[in-house]
Amino acid sequence: MPNTQTLGARVRALRLGKGWTLDQLAQEAKVSKGFLSTVEKGDSQPSGRVLLGLAKALGASVDYLVQGDASAPPARPAPLAIPDELAALAEQKGWSFRKVRAVLEAQQAIIARRSERTPRPFTTTQWLEFAERLDPYLEPGDE
Repeated sequence: MPNTQTLGARVRALRLGKGWTLDQLAQEAKVSKGFLSTVEKGDSQPSGRVLLGLAKALGASVDYLVQGDASAPPARPAPLAIPDELAALAEQKGWSFRKVRAVLEAQQAIIARRSERTPRPFTTTQWLEFAERLDPYLEPGDE
């Protein structure tokens, strides 16, 4: 079994598990092949935006990429179901579907999956605070 003790090793193992080249993952995650290579080698640490892109492309959680957990292999999130509180906030703020999806996917990727308990749903205020903190990391057009 390959050593997956580092973020780079986990990214590489997941990439190879999909049968992807560096080029394919770089394209999916919207990063350069050179930068991705330095991440896999452990010479660079990706930003929050890049981590989100890698997690989404690889079908893993950000928590898994950063922390790793051999007892809980990464899994693709459940189909998109927008919580009522987020839907109401999006309607009130006039957010696009792209922004709502980006906020929800980021929340799902960031929430730690270390507990057997289901996390408590966010309140409208928590969604707003989360979205405001996430705004600098969103892709243009997702804002």
